Amino acid sequence: MTKKLLNKKIVILDACTVSNGDVDFGTFESLGDVKIYDVLNGDELTEACREAEVLLVNKTRVDEKLISACPRLELICLFATGYDNVDIEAAKRRGITVCNVPRYSAQSVTQHVFAMLLEYVRNISRFESFVANGGWTREGGRAIFAYPIENLAGKTFGILGFGSIGSSVGNVAAALGMKVLYHSATRKKNLGRDFRYADLDTLFKRSDFLSLHCPLNEETRQIVNKRTLSLMKPRAVLINTARGGLVDETALAEALDSGRLAAALLDVVAEEPIKESNVLLCAKNCLITPHVAWAAAETRQDVVYDAAVNVGAFYDGYPDNVVNGVPAREEYRKKI
Repeated sequence: MTKKLLNKKIVILDACTVSNGDVDFGTFESLGDVKIYDVLNGDELTEACREAEVLLVNKTRVDEKLISACPRLELICLFATGYDNVDIEAAKRRGITVCNVPRYSAQSVTQHVFAMLLEYVRNISRFESFVANGGWTREGGRAIFAYPIENLAGKTFGILGFGSIGSSVGNVAAALGMKVLYHSATRKKNLGRDFRYADLDTLFKRSDFLSLHCPLNEETRQIVNKRTLSLMKPRAVLINTARGGLVDETALAEALDSGRLAAALLDVVAEEPIKESNVLLCAKNCLITPHVAWAAAETRQDVVYDAAVNVGAFYDGYPDNVVNGVPAREEYRKKI
């Protein structure tokens, strides 16, 4: 990585959502003058970013108003794969490049998907409580009937979005003996016999488990809605570790409460942190974790390092992982 940024101003926002003191941001020190902030809002946020030439964010909303308040801004990098919190069109109009980190969390998210799924189909927590409360002692060999246990092998695992995370999840599903269906904006080649492409409605109809791994945009917003939920099997399970906005939460709660859908395993909701009024908190068979699928310590360090690589690549004149189509500035290419 180059040292061309020694005179650049780098601002890192909401660092506390990436690090609890266990992640090293030192990689950025060789790239410029770094200022690190936790959660800021309003005027404090604007003032912190005003002189920034590079802005790094995880969850902070970077809207047109904030972008307009940063006249020197050249690059926005995310500590994330999803970028729905950044107004990429406003950045594009200003000639500001926006980069994400697309591959860092595949293993961590995959593990979380199957941790939630295995908790559901094997009833691990309920059996643990059963033993702790004397159930095994009382029931003996009949303890196996305390809660239902379901095998995954032979079931159909549907995946909506087949990028690095979706394909990683698919590999594990296939290894567990499941048939994998996927729907993606681009049809993949040479995936082998364990993977089959399906149109969107077929994916909803045939999946015993449906896992969401697509980006949130205007085409995918509330793609899980009353109509698509009505296509699903009554014993089907919805899994969402992507973005909460992919789901119409009212329709999902109604499907769960009516028994039209067996369960939902969610790591994300439409508005985070979750509000006490969120209908899913009271919905039947709805397991919710607080957007932690990506958050293994090793993974958080990886995303910080990869974001620093994105910054270095931009100032080398060849930016990587650009999500808004803004190329490197000519003055940086000329320095190569």
